[in-house]
Amino acid sequence: DETLAGDILIQGDILTIVDQEINGSFLPTQDNVFDLGSAALQWADAFFGGTVIGKLFTGNTSMWSRS
Repeated sequence: DETLAGDILIQGDILTIVDQEINGSFLPTQDNVFDLGSAALQWADAFFGGTVIGKLFTGNTSMWSRS
């Protein structure tokens, strides 16, 4: 196990990460430039504990519930 203190900047591709945990904010270095996943490499599920803010949501909206 490794523990690092301070800021870490990674530029380029990260090919493999196993059991990654983040304790803090995960922010891009530029606004409105980077994607999370792609059409070919999609995330299976996402779980959020707060508000999700976005410009466009597509997909099976019948799965969504209204509060």
